[in-house]
Amino acid sequence: MPATGYTPITLYRTATAATTAPAPADLNNGELAINYHNGGMALYAKNASAAVKMLMNNPAGLKYPTADGTSGQVVSTNGAGVLAFSTGVGLGNNTWTGYQTLAENAAIELDAVLSADGKYTGIVQAGVAATALAFGELCYKVTATGRWDKASGAAAGVGTVVATGQLGICILAAAGAASVTTLLMYGNVRADSLFDTFTVGAPVYMSAATAGKIVSAAPTGTTDFTVRKAGMAEDGNTVFFNPSNDYITLT
Repeated sequence: MPATGYTPITLYRTATAATTAPAPADLNNGELAINYHNGGMALYAKNASAAVKMLMNNPAGLKYPTADGTSGQVVSTNGAGVLAFSTGVGLGNNTWTGYQTLAENAAIELDAVLSADGKYTGIVQAGVAATALAFGELCYKVTATGRWDKASGAAAGVGTVVATGQLGICILAAAGAASVTTLLMYGNVRADSLFDTFTVGAPVYMSAATAGKIVSAAPTGTTDFTVRKAGMAEDGNTVFFNPSNDYITLT
């Protein structure tokens, strides 16, 4: 006996071509039809608007989850026809071997507000230290060795190298000479204890007084000191590192 408010229906079947769906005239509203062709296994129903809709298509005989997953999960397969909800995997650390093209209006976005001391976002490069380096120290690449040393506007004997050479900011502390390190080449970096208290939007400079330090005031007064801009202040403790290739030698 049917339940109150429900009407018994007929389930139709066919083994015609896998793409064949029943015509609206073949079904009453609410009736079902199954196509059990080997390439199909599709289930159809006719709705109250007299349209036939596919409810399910499972030609591979997949086994679906019997309960809903949690928010943000995705459906994955074990490779043997069993589907399950699982936590999706982000890009993580990957090496791309081909060209990656950004379409129009697509972008690589830097984190605008770094959450704490010792955080960074941007383009980085692995390197080898010429001396002990701390997070946030401004470094230059030594021409003779290819290693990274602390940059200074007053570096005796290497002023031209520092003035014109490649700069980076240490984001992986190095214990000493020959230790591996990582340099931020472009992006935002926050180093509360090392940086001055900066003025938002103002330029910041390579220090002449302290090797490796980025300061808010450009060096002045001393002959042969180098003035080179390291970037701009994002906030009181964060630098947008975008070093200038231009420099001034004080006379």
